[in-house]
Amino acid sequence: MISCFYIISPPLDGILSHVAAGSLTKKTSLSAQMDPLDVLALFVSALCHDVDHPGNTNMFQVMTASDLASHYNDQSVLENHHCSVTFKTLKEEESNFMAHIPSNKRKVFRKRVIGAILATDMSHHFSMCNDLDSIEKEGFGQSLRLKLKEDDELKQRVCDVLLHTADLTANLQPLPIALKWAKRVCEEFTNQTIREKELGLESSAMMLGLEDEETFLKSQVVFFGFMLKPLFRSVTRLWPKLNYLYLNLVNNEEVIRNELQTIREDNRCRCRSSSIHLISSLSERLPGQKQCDSSS
Repeated sequence: MISCFYIISPPLDGILSHVAAGSLTKKTSLSAQMDPLDVLALFVSALCHDVDHPGNTNMFQVMTASDLASHYNDQSVLENHHCSVTFKTLKEEESNFMAHIPSNKRKVFRKRVIGAILATDMSHHFSMCNDLDSIEKEGFGQSLRLKLKEDDELKQRVCDVLLHTADLTANLQPLPIALKWAKRVCEEFTNQTIREKELGLESSAMMLGLEDEETFLKSQVVFFGFMLKPLFRSVTRLWPKLNYLYLNLVNNEEVIRNELQTIREDNRCRCRSSSIHLISSLSERLPGQKQCDSSS
């Protein structure tokens, strides 16, 4: 049922995040330290976190005063919508496995899923990075099993961090795959700017010109350095076994930087060659041109 709500079929984004979430919980041993209900909530959140996504941003929803923006009061519009569609689907007879869970457990499950999906709103990204730093300072690594059993807030924070991290692992895949995902996102951005122009709305500068290869690669370098590195540095400090993710990030970033540098150098050479050709062409034509007499 969930796959019916994804624009891309099968729901590749949800599947990738689902697989990534499973890998993260296994690598960190959290799957053995968390309650089974929390692990289930995390996997459902990963599969459904972008369900029925319209292919535009929260800002677009707000600027166009869409029905969704009005319904959710401009707050995490799409993430709230993903949560709503998820639980409407789970209430249908053929999907309602929650009916077999005690009511108190259902409340916890619902809380975990909603909290984790809302945490994927990129407007919370830097506050989450700060939260990770504060968790580290609290001595997170000590007596983790006991803390996770006793501290409900910590359980939610861990679920939120794991899903947000899993959601961003597309950029850490082998580079050809990572670039395909990035291209898809940029195509959505470009389509949004076209729609914004039609509506007379101003577009975000980061969404403009992404059809150009140099601009696209530059956007990836900025995204890697400004958004991804702070998150994955913090994540790997908390869970050293996830250091391979940070290494993948650094490797992909280096290749993209090198490719960007190559394109810039090629463009400069072409520009220089064009200038030389223009000067040469003008020099050939100037001797034969009639000069204006200032006295006439």
